[in-house]
Amino acid sequence: MTTKQNCTRSVKPSDEVEGEALRRATSLADGLFPHQVDGLAFLLGRRRAILADNIGRA
Repeated sequence: MTTKQNCTRSVKPSDEVEGEALRRATSLADGLFPHQVDGLAFLLGRRRAILADNIGRA
């Protein structure tokens, strides 16, 4: 496997890791919308992730 392939390969976290990430996100989620909690759980369930937002676009 080349370095480029290794960097772009996505590995889905286990159900246990996803469940723990959702529990952590929910505990931090006071005042967030449901889709924001889902995004936070996604970030917490991975070793590396990028959060980007296209602010001001309709």
